[in-house]
This record gives sequence, C-alpha cells and structure tokens, in this order.
Amino acid sequence: MITLTPEETREHSIFTMLGAERAGAIRWAMLIVLATLAWLGGVAALGPYRPTQVSRMVAEIAPLASIYWSSGGAALVIGLMAIVARQWALAWAAVTVAGYLLGFHLSGFLYLYFPPDVDVPLTGEASALQFALARLWFAGPIAIVLLVVWLAFARQTGAAPPAFGFGNWLVQSRDVSVREHLQTWGVKLFGGYLLFVAIMFAVIQLPVGFAPILSGSLWPLLTAVLIAALANAAAEEVVYRGFIQPAFIQYGGAAAGLWVQGLFFGVIHWGLGVGVLAALPVSLMIGFGSIVWGKAAYETRGLGWTIAAHFLIDVAIMAAYFVPH
Repeated sequence: MITLTPEETREHSIFTMLGAERAGAIRWAMLIVLATLAWLGGVAALGPYRPTQVSRMVAEIAPLASIYWSSGGAALVIGLMAIVARQWALAWAAVTVAGYLLGFHLSGFLYLYFPPDVDVPLTGEASALQFALARLWFAGPIAIVLLVVWLAFARQTGAAPPAFGFGNWLVQSRDVSVREHLQTWGVKLFGGYLLFVAIMFAVIQLPVGFAPILSGSLWPLLTAVLIAALANAAAEEVVYRGFIQPAFIQYGGAAAGLWVQGLFFGVIHWGLGVGVLAALPVSLMIGFGSIVWGKAAYETRGLGWTIAAHFLIDVAIMAAYFVPH
C-alpha cells in the first residue's frame, strides 16, 4: 500500500485525502476495531475513578474491570497474530493499543500511592501545578510503555523516531477544503484558528453567563489556567498524536490513520461532563478538529503546532469551568 507523504498530504484537505489514498476495507476495519478497543478499555479504566453516563452505559454490558482487561487482551492477541503473520505494521498498531491500555493501569498506581491534590475550581498556581502533576501521572506511564513498544517494532516497520520537536510551521498546506489557498501552519494558527478560538471562548462562556469575566474571578487565576491548559495539551498530544497516530498511519496510511486517530480522540472525551446524547456532537467536533491537528503534526513533523492549538482551546474551556463562577 502506498502511503501519502507529508509533502503530498499538504496538497489535500482532510476529505480529499480519502480519495487520493485508499487503504482498503480491511485496513479501515482493523483500525476501527483497534480504536474501539482503545475506547472501551479507556472508558472502563477511568469509570471507577470518574463515573460518567458513558461509563455507566458501558458497565451495563459487563463489569468495567472485565471490559478493560478484555479490550487490552484482544488488542494484544491481534498484535501477536500479526507478528506470527509478519504483518509488522498491524502488529505495531495493535500492541500500541494494548500498551496504551496498560499505561492506564500503571497510572492507577501513581494516583493510588502518590495522589495529586487536584482542586477544581483552581485556587492558584499551586493547585494548577497539582493539576499538571495529575496530567503527568496520566501521560507519563502511557508514554513510557508506548516508547518501549516503538523500540520493539522500529526495526521491522522502519518507523521514524517519535516527532516530539517544535516542527516546521512554515510548510504550506490545506486543511478542511481543497479550494483553500495554500497557507503556512503558522499563518493558520494566528489567523483563522485564533479567530475560531475567540468565538469558542465566547460560546463556552455563555452557559456560565460570563461570570468568570464579569465577577473578575478569572484574572487572578489566569496564570493558573495557563499552566493547567499547557499541561493538559502537552500530555494528550504526546500520547495521541505523538505515539498512537504514527502507529495508525504506518498501518492504514495517512488518510485512514489521521481520521481514525482523530475520531478516536473525540469519542474518548465522550460523556466526560454532560449527558450521553448532549456530549456526542461536542465529541464529534473534537474528533474532526483532531484530524486537522493530526494533519498538522504529520506535515510539520513535530508537536509544537498541535500543542499550541490544543492549549488555546483548553484555555477557552478552563477559563469558564476551572475558575469560580
């Protein structure tokens, strides 16, 4: 299968990539199966600590512990079968999912024995640093496991080292429409995307009646919000765009890999704060945005742009819900 290179995907939107690169039904199906296992296992792992309507819905199928271990085990079995068949790209993707779920289990030990004193709404920089520690406890074990997985398959797959650098923001690309003029990712971030974040900031403030702004409670806590937003953005980007996306692209190609990882990132956020049906459209929006973030990471060959974009969105969210109303 021919995979579009970052230089080639720049000419396409996230939609036209689908026609330019055909992964085939089997590769799409396998990536969707792996993403579903990762979602089920992730929801089951977080459910006992942070119950949501979605985790309760999943628990109606079977006990959450059984779903967690079954999901990880199924991904590992797929990986082992792929190794036997010498399908190294599939093996890397499957074992990456198994390692992602194992990382949740290891994170649980850190939260159990070294629990961060997370205080939301934030009360100052100290509570923001505790939140940052909580995100490190989440991302650190997962990243270490997935780094070991990459090392195990790097030789067979020819995969490049994880691209954790700043990246080249000067490369020109299109994102959601092939009719767009080619623009650098830097211009995209400080142009249309920044305007989108400003609109999102206002929309997110509406449900709380702009209380953090009108009451003045946001401004003394602005530094804390920035710390918390940066910690969350960096942690999630390292895991999802830094490790999971390259494995999915290696197996399914750029189009399938970007789309499946993006939508998976959306649904893993499903139901974290509101009802199941109400949360689904928001999760799908996150998913589509994550496809663009993934395209940026792929084409700039770094996580700098996507961490910055993620950070700005998190600031808008946390400015409404991480400060007293």
